[in-house]
Amino acid sequence: MKKKTGDIIFALIIGALLVGVPLFCYAGGTQTVTVRAVIPTSSTLNLTVSRVTGTTWANATSIDFGTLTYNSTLGIFLPTSYYAVDCGVVDNTGNAWTLTHARTNVANGNATLNNNINVDFIRQLSSNTSVLTPLAELSYANATGSAATFTKAQILGTNSTGWLRIYYGIGTGNTTDNPGVRPINATQPGGTYTGSVTLTLAP
Repeated sequence: MKKKTGDIIFALIIGALLVGVPLFCYAGGTQTVTVRAVIPTSSTLNLTVSRVTGTTWANATSIDFGTLTYNSTLGIFLPTSYYAVDCGVVDNTGNAWTLTHARTNVANGNATLNNNINVDFIRQLSSNTSVLTPLAELSYANATGSAATFTKAQILGTNSTGWLRIYYGIGTGNTTDNPGVRPINATQPGGTYTGSVTLTLAP
């Protein structure tokens, strides 16, 4: 008599169970899978220029005081706005770095405005909050070299947050002007004065 295939398979299973032989074996052990990601090192400087008129801030591409207005009462030339340059450092190298401000003369021929511009260096914590004590308050003439060089620790502090904000404003003759800054009086030669500033991030 012919046995059915199902009967044969069933009999084999029963037989295996009776003699204690497992039909299926699973190997034990440990295997490791690597997880990997690469974050590139970066050390860059990002600058944002803003024109400030009263309480209104607007994006700008240069520090352009425009055509100054003569105040006959004070006998000086004044602008309508001042400027702020935000200097953000993006650095994940873990190394110390410095940020240096250098400038060329703001000149018209032999005449300059180097002693007529305030330059204030501020440690900024947020868009509206800064450290009360400025890093430096200089005339444009003196805003270069070691006097205008700041370290990572000075700019970021102990909590490694913040950035450097630099304010540029024409002298007004008030006590708020920085040392060495004087207003532009009526004897200053007329014409267009131009110059430039350079910010350098260095390890």
